[in-house]
Amino acid sequence: NPRGSSVGCCRSVMDPRPRGLLRWWLHGLVAFSCFLMLTAVATVECNGQGLGETPSFLLVLAIAVGIAATFTEVWVAPPECSDGRCASLFLTWLNILDVGTDCLSAGAIIGSHWCEDSKLDEAWKQVLDQSVLPFQMSLWLVAALAWAAGGIQLLLAFKMLLLADDDQADLRFAVGTDMMGFETLAAMEWELVNTDQDGGPDGVSDIGCPGDAATP
Repeated sequence: NPRGSSVGCCRSVMDPRPRGLLRWWLHGLVAFSCFLMLTAVATVECNGQGLGETPSFLLVLAIAVGIAATFTEVWVAPPECSDGRCASLFLTWLNILDVGTDCLSAGAIIGSHWCEDSKLDEAWKQVLDQSVLPFQMSLWLVAALAWAAGGIQLLLAFKMLLLADDDQADLRFAVGTDMMGFETLAAMEWELVNTDQDGGPDGVSDIGCPGDAATP
């Protein structure tokens, strides 16, 4: 089988179409993170003196995006439950949901800063007064920086996938999918990397396709 073709019952991750789909997914995750956080800030519901609440539909949206990510993995390369990869689909869903809840948490904290009756900043100042830090920073700014720091991981994945057209494409895609949180595809990409390093057939993978014989 030539490099880039599908093998047996699965669509090989060497196929440029699934890899192109992963690039679109990465664009979507970056846009989704920004949308979710900014929407949470704009729609936060002030709740007395404490932390504001974000609308429940945003959490439902995050759950739905996580489910869509797992279906994408199944479409690209259906995993075999016998090798434990079905469990990794659940981990993918948790990873995407984690991105969503991070955005909602940051949005709730930032949005609560503008609630007239919120005393979060006052409580945060009391914490800082007892700390050994040589500087003080508003809680909403801490939340914004923490959210931005999480985005660095997606930006690094962005760099890996955009540069994954050279001789190290397998390695770059393995790192990129890992950073995106696509556990099943990351495991398959890493197995391709290990196969190439072990001198296996170039570009041929029958991962997830029992009974198919890889031919050089």
